[in-house]
Amino acid sequence: VGCSGMGKTQLCHTLCVLNHRRRGQHKGSAVYIDTENVFSGSRLVEIAQSRFPETYGSSSEALDNLTRAVSILSPTTSEELLQRLSELEELVISNQVGIVVVDSIAALARREFGRADLPQRQALLAKQASTLKNLAETFDIPVVVTNHITVHSEHRGPSSVTNSTGPSPSGTVVAALGYAWSHCVNVRLALEERRISETEVFRYIRVAKAPMAANLSVGYAIGEAGVVEDGKAPALPSWCTAQLVEPRDVQLPLNALDAQHAFLDGAAAAASVEQDIPETAVSEPPRKVLRTDSSVGKSKITFLRT
Repeated sequence: VGCSGMGKTQLCHTLCVLNHRRRGQHKGSAVYIDTENVFSGSRLVEIAQSRFPETYGSSSEALDNLTRAVSILSPTTSEELLQRLSELEELVISNQVGIVVVDSIAALARREFGRADLPQRQALLAKQASTLKNLAETFDIPVVVTNHITVHSEHRGPSSVTNSTGPSPSGTVVAALGYAWSHCVNVRLALEERRISETEVFRYIRVAKAPMAANLSVGYAIGEAGVVEDGKAPALPSWCTAQLVEPRDVQLPLNALDAQHAFLDGAAAAASVEQDIPETAVSEPPRKVLRTDSSVGKSKITFLRT
């Protein structure tokens, strides 16, 4: 989860390349569900050639295998997305898929559902999450889902800016899609930007939520090789406050729901208990840790299927 321009899509492209390189051309297939029309085949090739020149630099066959190994799905509605997810099992088996990417889960839901449709939206998201978790558990593959952020003002409630480039100075940043969706996520990685000094700004991937991982941050940069570790980024002190908090940690008055008419996200969903989906309505399978070697020095990014 992160603001627009922080590298969520770049990370997804990088993971597809790492999956193909690690599992091989016959088992390195990926399913990329592109709800925002942001997938780029040329960017995928650039990352592969820059990151693994010995494999993809001079071999047109290897690049051809890579591009053919990524199956692109572009649903235009939330119902179509759920239908595509329900049909993924056959594709995963036939193509020996090693990773499923949804970029992003928030785009369609936030576009289609307004304030009065919160129960329907949360119920549909719960079905999508359940289907993804079942795929991950059944085939033992990672499922990576990107999400937007929402800025909550103390007086105005959730902001209508769906994928802001940065939080309001007086706002609280939370992951989009509300309280119920936050319970569907096993691990949340937050992509954040930190100003260390007047002239130095660094980006960090922070473990915002994880049952089996420490609360730590790793500096990263985006280049020709995709998302890589930034060795120049200083370690964040333990007292450094997180920019993004979980929806359950934000307290808003109930009448904050009346402040917006376009989108209802984050803590506002938590505030309206009578409209939300109970936690028990979203079942979670046993949690497993899936580690993806980032191939950037000593660091490893740890993902739990979400």
